[in-house]
Amino acid sequence: FKQKTAYEIYQCDWSSDVCSSDLTEAADGVTWHAAWPNPVRPKEAMWFGRVQPRKAYVAVHLMPVYSHPELLDGLSPALKKRMQGKSCFNFAKTEPEVFEELEALVRRCAEAYAAPFEFQRGR
Repeated sequence: FKQKTAYEIYQCDWSSDVCSSDLTEAADGVTWHAAWPNPVRPKEAMWFGRVQPRKAYVAVHLMPVYSHPELLDGLSPALKKRMQGKSCFNFAKTEPEVFEELEALVRRCAEAYAAPFEFQRGR
């Protein structure tokens, strides 16, 4: 199931058309990069999302929901149920209807990270 769930998440029409982000694949997952450098490590691209297959589930990390909590407004109970912590969503099975909403959330996250912004620590 895990490979199928990760594959279906990977196959969503993610955000590359939204913010000219780069998608990098590695053995441990896929990372979405914003079009601007990391303010802490300027030689690295700023990343805003990651999909990681784990032992019993697939984790989707979306940093913009931490820095821009308003992105979570209107989230369905089904997607909220998958949320772990402040910026991670875990999926233990394939859920096409929830994946559609997740895809829309990733697009909003890409838009939020389309340009640099000042992040205030302690939000």
